[in-house]
Amino acid sequence: MKKCLYRLIFSSLGAFTALTQAILIREYLVSFQGSELSLGIFYASWFFWVALGAALAIKHSSASKHLLTFLSIYALAAALQFLVFRNLKYLAGVEAWELLSFQKALLLTVFANAPISLLTGLIFTYGCWYFKNFTSSSKDAVSSAYIYESLGSFLAGICLTFLLINLINTALIILASCLFLSFLSAVSSVVLKNKGERAFSFSVLALFILLLAFRIPVNRAIGTLRWQTILPEAELIDEIDTPYRHLAVAEYKGNLVITSDGKILVNLTDRIAAEQNASLFAAMADLPVNILILGEGSENKISSLLSFQVKKITNVYQDRRYFYFLKKHAPDEIKTIFQDKKTEFIMQDPRKYLADTAEKFDLIVINKPEPSSLYANKYYTKEFYKLVKKALSDRGVATIKISSDKNFLGEEIRDYGTSVYQTLSNVFEKIVIVPAETAWFFAGNNNSPLSQSADELFLRADVYTPGDFKFKAAGIYSLLEEDRIEFVKNSYLNNPIIENLVNSDNRPLTYFLNLLFSLRYADSRLVKMLKIIFLSGWMVFIFPAMILFFLRICYLKYIDSSIDKRFIFSAKLYQFFSGFSS
Repeated sequence: MKKCLYRLIFSSLGAFTALTQAILIREYLVSFQGSELSLGIFYASWFFWVALGAALAIKHSSASKHLLTFLSIYALAAALQFLVFRNLKYLAGVEAWELLSFQKALLLTVFANAPISLLTGLIFTYGCWYFKNFTSSSKDAVSSAYIYESLGSFLAGICLTFLLINLINTALIILASCLFLSFLSAVSSVVLKNKGERAFSFSVLALFILLLAFRIPVNRAIGTLRWQTILPEAELIDEIDTPYRHLAVAEYKGNLVITSDGKILVNLTDRIAAEQNASLFAAMADLPVNILILGEGSENKISSLLSFQVKKITNVYQDRRYFYFLKKHAPDEIKTIFQDKKTEFIMQDPRKYLADTAEKFDLIVINKPEPSSLYANKYYTKEFYKLVKKALSDRGVATIKISSDKNFLGEEIRDYGTSVYQTLSNVFEKIVIVPAETAWFFAGNNNSPLSQSADELFLRADVYTPGDFKFKAAGIYSLLEEDRIEFVKNSYLNNPIIENLVNSDNRPLTYFLNLLFSLRYADSRLVKMLKIIFLSGWMVFIFPAMILFFLRICYLKYIDSSIDKRFIFSAKLYQFFSGFSS
């Protein structure tokens, strides 16, 4: 009976840890608007506290008799850490718009990650000692513990995926998980006849039952708490967690905005910006009739483009839940695009769609997030642009936007823009840049109607732009100032490392340069260090490995001649580098 109970405890421990970690990472990325760098900080601090927890458990082995109390504390710690992550910026005194420095992000993450990860190391180590009562050796006990914990983690992954697909709120998932773990602790205290821990376990269980009973006001309060770290001046209307992101709709300074993972994705009521983009697209592509838009957040552009003489607009993105969320909350002028016979919405990975489609388009708008992650980088590579080129008609035009500056290009902004420009130049014959804080790159073949002449584009826009647009054709001149275009283009072409900045699937440079661009105001020393490593090439990784190999040889030859000790040292070294590589 006891053996089965401990198996259940370890399986539940693995499930709870995996589920909690996955949700905490989602909350962490929303709070910090993070990338792979923030994920690295998260996992580094997580494993640091796990290791420290295991070390404390070994030093204070007598506390293992309170395993069930630690399980109840584990549930409380998960709920607490969830709340901390939701309000991390506020607790740190950081404004919603402020970009965290590397040092501050590291410090915040290390301390915020402590409760769950420290207890993970403690509980797992103490649990292994309990397993020793049912196995023949210590290694069998550890193996059994890992097996059941891994089984629980596997089942939790499947369960969490199902819950997120069905839009179950993450706060409710955390609350239900804590309730289950506290229930298991309370029941175990009865089965094991542990009166000393029974009162505490049942008290924690009662607390989570109470919270679950009032889950609606609790969830509303938690949602409001997170919103204060995203757009504190906005009024939150609704929010959901899709399998791909956290989405929210809010009223912000008289505008209706959609946020994705804490960043404003689209302003649904910004008509002038949408009309400006639509007029620029129509002029550059010389009135395209078959248009493909890749990515979410293009609804106001589609609404404006439908005012031109287009035959079809196809919008492709992967998140089906976003589509229904938007239809529910979009203003009336945006909702018309969903009924228009000229529009088609396809829920598919844009890259796969381009690879499979035989249709040809006059204009392809790449409206994907900037490459702040390796996943997003796949929409900025040479291989992706080749798929885009294949889907263009003979006179077709493709366009993509990036963060930039129209008057001054710092080194990080320049390198980032150069990578996009150089990668496009490796695929397309003609490139036109429209510099601004959000710069547009237009690309096409020699037969494409692309032009950087403001006069020529004005004449096209004057003919094509609808009369009821607030944006007038004369505005083209403010977008295409020749001296600014030449300044930006020459900055890219004269970049001394331009030949090394082609972005590909196997060499994701644009993603790396976007990371430096994002950190430019946060920590200049970190930016310089990362860039030195980047320019140093593969030797920066080989050199430390050679030093470690040389030291290992010296150790074996001159310091330790005991075979048994060598085995122990080799095992610990192997464990260390296995963890480091992971």
